Amino acid sequence: MASIDPTAGTHETPDKKRSMIERRRSLPLSHRLMRLRYALERLRCRLPLPQMPLPACRGTALVLQPGDSWPGEAARGRDLLQGQFRFAGRTIDLPEPLWEPAGASDAWLAALHGFSWLRDLRSAGGDGARRLARDLTRDWLERYGELWSAPAWEPTVLARRILACLTQYEYFAATAEPALQSALIESLGRQARCLQRQLPAGLVGVDLLAAIKAILFAAFCLPGGKALRVRGETLLLRELRRQISDDGGQIER
Repeated sequence: MASIDPTAGTHETPDKKRSMIERRRSLPLSHRLMRLRYALERLRCRLPLPQMPLPACRGTALVLQPGDSWPGEAARGRDLLQGQFRFAGRTIDLPEPLWEPAGASDAWLAALHGFSWLRDLRSAGGDGARRLARDLTRDWLERYGELWSAPAWEPTVLARRILACLTQYEYFAATAEPALQSALIESLGRQARCLQRQLPAGLVGVDLLAAIKAILFAAFCLPGGKALRVRGETLLLRELRRQISDDGGQIER
């Protein structure tokens, strides 16, 4: 097991704080206003009302089942079956507590809460991997599925998790018990609504495109998700004009 610094990702030095403040001051006014809006929206997302799911976001099946063209990492899936959680260059054996282990970096936590490991379990194959996918999802829903918390509900993590759950739904949830299916779909509606309200959330470039993609996937796949479509398409058209250059490439390429 890789050694873990118990203070990693938990403290900031005064110099680091000053550097962060200086970087924020150097941002264009429009970006600073976006960050302020996001900070206020985060406070609002902590209240019960914004956590309501999308209208009619109920059921045990998706309206549309999207495909996933990216392969998972079977070796990492097999590690998960052995209790080895390998993210962001670190491996933590049997993390405790599971979703917030001591010493985990911000990047490690973002990967865990982002659910991209569903793809790895699918690549590993077998009933054990599918059961683990369900067990982890069920546990996350019980602990984090309703109320906003960081890092689980940060916009970039939200977007990754929404996309992962929708693209892997057929694999791990389509034949699960109805209670898990209903809880997952309702929570995805709640997450999509929260993400929609936060955007653009100070995001730029490919991160913002990924968040918009998650909104549009939710709009087409979730029961009652059409309420998201207008906002998602408006943001997408605006960002395509801003981010796609004359040669068809993305500006961060």
